[in-house]
Amino acid sequence: MQTLFPGLVSVSFREHTPAEIIAAAAKNGLRGIEWGGDVHVPAGDLNTARSVGDATRAAGLEVAAYGSYYRLGLGHDFGDVLASAKALGAPVMRIWGYDRGSAEIDEKTFHALVEEARWVARRAAKEQITLCLECHHGTLTDDAAFSLRFLEAVGADNLRMYWQPNQYKSDAYNLEAARMLANVTVHCHVFHWDAQNRYPLAEGKEIWQQYLDVFRATGRPHGCLLEFMHDGRLESLSQTAHTLLDWLR
Repeated sequence: MQTLFPGLVSVSFREHTPAEIIAAAAKNGLRGIEWGGDVHVPAGDLNTARSVGDATRAAGLEVAAYGSYYRLGLGHDFGDVLASAKALGAPVMRIWGYDRGSAEIDEKTFHALVEEARWVARRAAKEQITLCLECHHGTLTDDAAFSLRFLEAVGADNLRMYWQPNQYKSDAYNLEAARMLANVTVHCHVFHWDAQNRYPLAEGKEIWQQYLDVFRATGRPHGCLLEFMHDGRLESLSQTAHTLLDWLR
């Protein structure tokens, strides 16, 4: 059984319609789509969520996740994003961890975020939805060790992680972070960037093969979801998807 499967993050192509994204994903051999909550499936628009979910499945693709913009600690409404994830038929929903990096979070804030995370995780569990924080710069999960500390403090089986390389840190750090987080990771966002530039994915072959080996070794399924082409063009998805599929074979 293939433990790593290829997919796409819809925010890679915000200027394109869901129908165009579905067609491109299917044409290029991808298996699933994470639908973004900003443009393609706005939070609270349940008719759009149902329509996009149905169209995705009708094309033979999976709804891999709902990429929400709910942030812990900012007083955002959770009801709309949870309802949209349910209407979309998403088994997984991405949320964000606050608006500051781990080094800026004091103990009082940490415990308040833990309590909020427990609350949203309980609500999501009632809908059989897994919540995922991602290794994103400038959020509480920007550091692997801090991420594990936070997940342990929350103690919710349905609060997990997305993993992605941090373009502001070294390959060595990112590889170690992948090893630390692999067993709590649901999906990976796949791209090849540094702090200044975005590069064709194929140029990251050496390090990405090491990352993928880490997740392969868990023996569990992980979505490898392409996020943002190096040039932002839908036309570049074909070669980028070909690169990913070649790595996953």
